[in-house]
Amino acid sequence: MLDFNDAYIFVDEDRTILVMRKLGPLPVELEDKTLSFIEKQEMRPVEGVLIESQLNLTEKGKQLLKQLIETVIVQDAGVDSNQPGRYYLHSKRIETLKNIIQEHSVTD
Repeated sequence: MLDFNDAYIFVDEDRTILVMRKLGPLPVELEDKTLSFIEKQEMRPVEGVLIESQLNLTEKGKQLLKQLIETVIVQDAGVDSNQPGRYYLHSKRIETLKNIIQEHSVTD
């Protein structure tokens, strides 16, 4: 199974990209700082990156992934699905994403 503990959706004028990352721990010198969740995520070292196009999903999996992306942008972030930005998946949504990948990946 793919190992990631962070995910976000990047939307610009031309495309929407799902990015999944394996992040390391927050550096000790930053632990006592007053940082937002997003600032903390960006300060953690990136140990690995995977993007949506690297997933080998069934058609059903692709549909579920598209629905999840729409849900994160429209319901969770409260913006139009074409609104440029970076939209982080909450832990519940990351678990949903992992389930989609686990249950709907094409196996050789």
